[in-house]
Amino acid sequence: MAKSRSELIGASKFRVNDYAKIIGCHRSTIYRNFKIGKNITPKLYFDQIRFEKAEKMLSDGLKLSEIYQELGFCDRFYFWRWFTGRAGFSPRRFQTRNQLRRGGE
Repeated sequence: MAKSRSELIGASKFRVNDYAKIIGCHRSTIYRNFKIGKNITPKLYFDQIRFEKAEKMLSDGLKLSEIYQELGFCDRFYFWRWFTGRAGFSPRRFQTRNQLRRGGE
């Protein structure tokens, strides 16, 4: 069964070839357009989207188990390492800091 665009964005193993098939163009066209328009690779771009989605979900107070599954990670530990590597701190610390900024809602 073919994956949708949103499923590919959420997939932890994003493949440009899969995306190229969905939108009906060659993978080299995708790389060229990303390089020209965004100056990054498609993988990095979709990782940024996933990170922003993770931040939003954490800010909304969702549980890690809900977040890592929604974003396509195989387990919460891999998500934890992925998020920590990008943010510089753990998802739990992100939630705590966010709650303090909001006044402990």
